[in-house]
Amino acid sequence: MSLKNPDCLEVIFENLKDEVTTLHSCHLVNRLWCRLTTPILWRNPLKFTSGRTNATYQSSKRLRTIRILPMDGCQWKEKGIDGIVKISNLFTTMSKHVHDLQHLFIDINERSTHLVQHKLFPLVKSISSLIESQNSLKVLIINQFWDCSTCYLIEYALSRQAPSLIYLEINEFYNYNVILQILPLCKNLETIKFSHPVPLKFDRTFDSTPLPLLTSNNLPIKNFYSLMDNYNHDITLTTTELILRMSNRFLQTLSLSKITETLVNTITKYCSQLTHLSFVFHTREIKSICSLLSSLPSLKHLILIHYDLNQPTNDYLFYQLANSIPNTLTHLGFDFELSPKLLNVFLSHCPHSINILTFHGTKWYREDYLSGIVKYVEKKRNGLKELRIEKFKRSDEAFLPLFFLNALKDAKKIIPVIKDSSSAFVPFFGE
Repeated sequence: MSLKNPDCLEVIFENLKDEVTTLHSCHLVNRLWCRLTTPILWRNPLKFTSGRTNATYQSSKRLRTIRILPMDGCQWKEKGIDGIVKISNLFTTMSKHVHDLQHLFIDINERSTHLVQHKLFPLVKSISSLIESQNSLKVLIINQFWDCSTCYLIEYALSRQAPSLIYLEINEFYNYNVILQILPLCKNLETIKFSHPVPLKFDRTFDSTPLPLLTSNNLPIKNFYSLMDNYNHDITLTTTELILRMSNRFLQTLSLSKITETLVNTITKYCSQLTHLSFVFHTREIKSICSLLSSLPSLKHLILIHYDLNQPTNDYLFYQLANSIPNTLTHLGFDFELSPKLLNVFLSHCPHSINILTFHGTKWYREDYLSGIVKYVEKKRNGLKELRIEKFKRSDEAFLPLFFLNALKDAKKIIPVIKDSSSAFVPFFGE
């Protein structure tokens, strides 16, 4: 029998499945042996032999990252409460043996489970235990699948990990009390992100008691992304404004899916050190935005997204907006519903310091827009170093219309780099 034959080795290793120490030694011999023994060692990684307190290979102790991905809605419905109990038992077991996780990503969709909240209690409790049992969790990404009746479990678990967290992301988020309670404990938090709220579902038990605790300016957040749609709700505005006030000395990157005059005033007053800023705005806010941009002496990257489809465009206001962009800006990205003529006017009044220009959205593939972009590029000449257009890929050039290829050819004569851009709603994380 040849020890180089994978089939022979596989038979041998299968017979050693209960000899963990021996398998671990084989695992370290060479690449082939490693590939063959790994599936066996990981077949039941959380199983511990009775009486063995110091096993040679305890895979759970080496875990640093766990991604709990969503189960298909049909599977949840089919398995029902039995499935909830089984997966809850798994997380409970993990909380007993896995204590050194640094990254935890939990994506459990409440609506896909087809179960009422009281039946989700075991799941909320087990995941809370898993979070709480970690020694020093650094990154937590979670979507809100709990309600007010089980919120205390998540809140306590988060409070235990708050001092070590450097990145916190909560999706489908509406329970603001949790955040307001744990923020004062987050001494190392650098990035916080809220996104994808549940429509018309808010925390109606919002408690203003912790608000005095949030008046100090000691939150070390550098990046704040609030990508939610319910900015007309007072709770959302209050929470966002409080976080801006707390992090004013440190905040460098800010993304808002909607800006209001109240938020503009708060940013102007408390967040003058911003280097990266993006937001969606309406025409009625342009005057206050002009004042805001003029007050940001360190701004380098700006993304402007304008949606007012049913409102007439005010040329003068956009002229003012372009003139208010600080000369420190090097990267400008935007998605405007402007006429090609007004776009040209806007670009011509932007500062000369811009060397990266990004066009978000797909409207720019029209011939009239492209010709205006090329004219602007020709005027800039050596000033523009990079042009980015959303959805543009070199592999697609064969399928693009002739006018686009001609415009691209003209632009390439002047601009060193032309490439695809990400969506305007993708956070730049200090890019």
